[in-house]
Amino acid sequence: MDAEKQLEELCPYIFKENQELTEGERKLLSSLMIKTVNFMVKANIVPKPDVFLKWFMVYCYLYKRGIKNPTYDTLFNAYDQVSEKVESIHRQLLSSSKETAQKNLKLVSLVIKELYRLIDHLNGVIESARMRIEESISEALKKEDLSPKEIEELHETFRHIRESVTKEVNRIIERIRSLQDKVDQVAKEFESEPVECMKLNIFKAVVRRLIDRCAHVGGKFTFVLAKVDLWERWEDVPKEAKITYMDRICAVFKSELRGMDFVTCFPDEGLFAVVIRGVGIKIAMRVVQRLLPVANEVVVPYPGGSLNSTFSFALVEGRPIDTFGKLMERAKEVLSACPVNLQEGCIRSEVDLVGKKLL
Repeated sequence: MDAEKQLEELCPYIFKENQELTEGERKLLSSLMIKTVNFMVKANIVPKPDVFLKWFMVYCYLYKRGIKNPTYDTLFNAYDQVSEKVESIHRQLLSSSKETAQKNLKLVSLVIKELYRLIDHLNGVIESARMRIEESISEALKKEDLSPKEIEELHETFRHIRESVTKEVNRIIERIRSLQDKVDQVAKEFESEPVECMKLNIFKAVVRRLIDRCAHVGGKFTFVLAKVDLWERWEDVPKEAKITYMDRICAVFKSELRGMDFVTCFPDEGLFAVVIRGVGIKIAMRVVQRLLPVANEVVVPYPGGSLNSTFSFALVEGRPIDTFGKLMERAKEVLSACPVNLQEGCIRSEVDLVGKKLL
């Protein structure tokens, strides 16, 4: 079955031209796309075109089954169910695609539109004032001799116009300042935590789902914990610089991982957690061997210095009896066995730890 027929199975009218869509179909497609984008933004999933397509198909798949507002667990469960089909589809449809998605600029776009509206309004106020002044002057010039009362009335008219314009300009300035405050507030929120990593609560939901799969269908996954070796020495480094560093590391990790693998971080501890789906420790080890050198190369300058560190990685394989907390405990135990190597970093797995215990 070709890609178009597979897509039509999930979303029957996806290949209709815009003019062929009914109003209801157009609204539904738009709604599903918006929900997909919002989910990916909240989950900090890499917004590549091929990844977006897979998650959009998940939303279509769930909608056809009557699930309009799926939970995170439902989404990831559905992803597992349609992943193979969607993977085949996106390989066929996007094999030559080189586009990259832009970050969500909704807030900035709204602010810019509001500023343009305020500027247009201000121009209108000024133009109205100018016309009123010209009319007043024109009327005054028609009279040969102006009485003191008429001169006073003319001054009063100009004063009233000036006060009205000043009041309106000040109101608009206050509105612009309010918009600037909102932008600054959002910017501070983004600066206070890494934005490249998946949100921790969503990451935990992914892990819970993977553990369920281990218990019921025997699915595999490897849990990886990575530590910044020099983190304890960075106590006096500005928080903004450390957040930027965490973001850069998350970004390079995601660039080496598949769309179905996820990464989160613990910004107060200098730790990163990664789930590599569908593989055991042996194959996951190869992935981590790619992550180590790219992470070691990341350098983030800041006023007064720069941040760069080696990493220690711990790998444990998911089990049906696990919880997120148990995985963290096991991974930290393996991490504690990593000898600090500030030249190259270190990689250890639970297999190495078991081997040491047996000696």
